[in-house]
Amino acid sequence: STYCTGVCDCAGVCDGDAVEDECGICGGICDTFCDECGVCGGDGICTKVYVTNLILENSSTGTIDIYMVNVVGIAAFQFELTGLTIIGASGGTAESASFSVSYSDSRAIGFSLIGANIPAGEGILTQLSFSNYSGDNICFNSSFENILSSIDGINIQDIVWGCLE
Repeated sequence: STYCTGVCDCAGVCDGDAVEDECGICGGICDTFCDECGVCGGDGICTKVYVTNLILENSSTGTIDIYMVNVVGIAAFQFELTGLTIIGASGGTAESASFSVSYSDSRAIGFSLIGANIPAGEGILTQLSFSNYSGDNICFNSSFENILSSIDGINIQDIVWGCLE
């Protein structure tokens, strides 16, 4: 096997040319400045995006509402839940924004094929149908890379991912 004898760039490529942008993102596109919130060219007003207040219907095959308070437009989302098996996804601001929402047993992902976004606001992001409720807490899996992406393609960092209480 061949070993790198040169210098690795930020992406781990031997003698590569990838560099971190102003926000510290390897291969990123920010060429102005990065504010204290991690936003390229931002105004320094940091606010949290909350994806909390899960509402569970009390039945063996029920629904759970994923509720979101977002201060910026959302272009895509991806999350994983623990404590249940997802069997469907529909409704909410994702459907209103013409998002395509797909799911597996524990994960949901949503985005628009036509470039639409979910405007800043508050409400149900999507409603998930589920089965196999374990009786344990239903939470966003903190070991998974749960993502909300802004309309400029930046992963929103300051997010509170909650549990059903």
